[in-house]
This record gives sequence, C-alpha cells and structure tokens, in this order.
Amino acid sequence: MEVDVLMKNVSHKDMPVIRIVGTAEAHYDITVTDGEGKPAVATRYERMLRGESPLTDHHSSMIDSLKPSQTMQEMFYVNQLYDLSKPGTYAIHVRMTVYARRPGKDAQEIPVSANVVTLTVTD
Repeated sequence: MEVDVLMKNVSHKDMPVIRIVGTAEAHYDITVTDGEGKPAVATRYERMLRGESPLTDHHSSMIDSLKPSQTMQEMFYVNQLYDLSKPGTYAIHVRMTVYARRPGKDAQEIPVSANVVTLTVTD
C-alpha cells in the first residue's frame, strides 16, 4: 500500500529539507498501530531501517530548500514496513524532523507530525 506524504512550507522563510531518491521511508518516523492501539508487527526491512538489524539497503538523499508556500511530495510503501496481512483497522502515524536552518551544530530541530491515516484490511 502506497502512502503519499505532502509537505508544505507554511512559513515566510525558506525551509531546509532532505529529499530522498526513491521511496522515503528511511526519512520518516513511521509507526502503525492496530485497532487496540498496539504496535503492528514490524518487517525485517523496518527493523533494518531503525538499526535493529544489519543495514543492507541504501538510500540517496540531498539537502534542498522549500520556499514559502512550496510543497514537496514523497511516498513509501507501508506494507514493506509492517505486516498488514491480518484483517483489522490500522492507524498510520508519520513524523519527521525539519530544521530552522540547514542541519548542523546550530540547527534548530522542529518535530512535525502528519494527520493520522486509518486503514481497514478485510478478508
């Protein structure tokens, strides 16, 4: 299942962002919970991205800027990260960190959360 993430700069200044070449799951903090709020089972790939397994996948990234009112769209496949094979309702939470200045020792980190997406899997 493809999940699209749309980021818009709503400030009045350029905003540094990291653009990912390919799917963007390595750039986001993505969690999935079931209908009872329990974490969904992470795949080996998700554990690898979070440093729980040896990393064998590589993503290219570059630092860019979003101008005021400009948007950036990225995507990832949630079923590559979590086992969604059991019927039920799942909530997809996406978070990331943006920076007030380019990443580095003087950068101010700003946590950002997206709207929660609800997914229902049927038999």
